[in-house]
Amino acid sequence: MFSSNHFFTFFIRVLSVFLVLSALIYISQYVIPLTVVSPFIWHSLLFFTILTIVVFLISMKGIKSAQQTNFTTYIMGSMIIKFMIAIIFFLIYIAYVVRDNKISFVVAFLCFYIIFTWIAIKGLLKAIPENKNKLS
Repeated sequence: MFSSNHFFTFFIRVLSVFLVLSALIYISQYVIPLTVVSPFIWHSLLFFTILTIVVFLISMKGIKSAQQTNFTTYIMGSMIIKFMIAIIFFLIYIAYVVRDNKISFVVAFLCFYIIFTWIAIKGLLKAIPENKNKLS
């Protein structure tokens, strides 16, 4: 059964990645000219940190489920919801918020999406073996 230990480990991993990426962004703002680094990178980093934690919690409901269809529905549904929310966030920011440095925002956004999706999948895969007998 899903324990709070899985969530705590996952939360620490996400927080660690958030802090490392924050440090890299902070340093890059002093090394790379401000015209290259978008100031809105911070928003997308915070957005993906929060979204990844919420999606992980939704996915864990599927792992707790005894039925295979619920498991698949929760996992796939949460990933699709994450993708759709990310696309909406991206389009709003590109259309209304980011005026300059759109390319650096796009590159950072896609990198954050890939990094945080990888972390979520890795966390879910570590939680699945405990429930493997329930899914068979």
